[in-house]
Amino acid sequence: MPRHRSPLLYGIRTPGCLVLFFCLFVLTGLGAQVNLKIEIRHLESARGDILLEVLDRNEQTLRAFIQTLDSTTVRIDIPDMDPGTYAVKFFHDSNANGILDLSRIGIPLEGFGFSNNAYGLFMPKKFGEWLFRISGDTTICLTPKYLKFP
Repeated sequence: MPRHRSPLLYGIRTPGCLVLFFCLFVLTGLGAQVNLKIEIRHLESARGDILLEVLDRNEQTLRAFIQTLDSTTVRIDIPDMDPGTYAVKFFHDSNANGILDLSRIGIPLEGFGFSNNAYGLFMPKKFGEWLFRISGDTTICLTPKYLKFP
């Protein structure tokens, strides 16, 4: 019994079909955008703002956000990100003055944080420890650090 060929593929040999479909698959995946959702939990209060930056692997700021608080948990949705490697840094600007307030000796008086919750004793860990990779829609959960001294 003879096989019927699709008119669309008539004259195209099987290896050619595979190459064509592979190219179409690869090309449609290029430039695909993903969404990054950042949830910051356990804020000391619902007053003030969160100031947040998304950085590339070279520590260059790609996007910056200011989110006014209405609870002790905040969610920031960042659409249309390219798949890749990123880092996040933020601080809880509890008095909404737009700057991270420091003590006289340079210790942060407001909560701050980094992706992967990468904290050292008094300062952040090395930048490489902040990095995370996204290849699809991703949610990360962060917790600020508040330094308290008597």
